[in-house]
Formats: sequence, structure tokens, C-alpha cells
Amino acid sequence: MDISYLGHQSFKIKTKTGSVVATPASLTISHKSGGDDFIITSPGEYEVEGISVFGYKSDENNVYVVQNDDLRICYLGDLAKPLSEKVVSDLENIDVVIVSCDLMETKQVVETVAKLEPYYVLPYGAMVAKFIAAYEHGSRSVKSLNLSKLTLSEDLTEVIVYE
Repeated sequence: MDISYLGHQSFKIKTKTGSVVATPASLTISHKSGGDDFIITSPGEYEVEGISVFGYKSDENNVYVVQNDDLRICYLGDLAKPLSEKVVSDLENIDVVIVSCDLMETKQVVETVAKLEPYYVLPYGAMVAKFIAAYEHGSRSVKSLNLSKLTLSEDLTEVIVYE
């Protein structure tokens, strides 16, 4: 699975069977074999071309989990308030969290990520440097991230910053 940053608040998650473009407004699943895109704009459970998506309502925001290739990627979208305990309990076994650093206080972003216990954090926004300093796990810069269940870090959560 490849995860790349498209700019602003958009990420592309490429799997063996298709691609997902995540934005705060929607998730768009494109089939590898062609055909019409499938657009998700509300909470619920979806499966398209072997890609499972679970959507959860969190205040005025939708939080999505994309599951494929034995990996679970959580896109927190425009999260402006900490997640409720109910949503946190629904978001178990998350491998990667994609989170904006601009809409909540840095401390709240750090606490939200810590509750989800991912292997990787992909922060974005103008306040990324502040998040990295507060999270205290170090970081590395990449152009894109290639992951499989076998390559997940066994140690601390790793922060990935896109170049």
C-alpha cells in the first residue's frame, strides 16, 4: 500500500485493487479496472473492489477508516474537537493516522493520536513542526510511504512528514 500527500488536506491511498483519495469532504474510490468512481460523503460501512471503508460521525466532521492489505488507515479529516470516547473505541487497531495539526490545539492533537496508538502518524498543515516538537517521537521526511503489515514499526509511533 502506498500513501502519498496530494497537497492541502488531500491524501491518496493506493492499494492492489484500487485507489482512495481522502479529503475532508469525501473519500473517492477509483477502481484499478476502470469504471465509475465511488464517492463516500457520510458515515457508514462500504466495500468497493476489496477496499473496506468505515465512516464515523464526530461532531461536524466525518472520520474514515480505510482497510485493505491487512492495514487500517484512519483519516481524521477536519477534526476540530477531540474524538469522543465512543468514536475512539470504534477506531481500534489503527495502523496509520492522518491528522490535521491546524484545527485543534497542539496538545489536543497529540492526545488524540496517543489514544489511537498507531504505528505511523501522517500530520499535515501549517502547525506540523509544533506537533512534532510536542509529540516527542522524532520524524522522518518522505515523498511517499510504502507500507505492508510486515513493515510496520514494532517500536514507538513514527511521525512521517511529506516533502
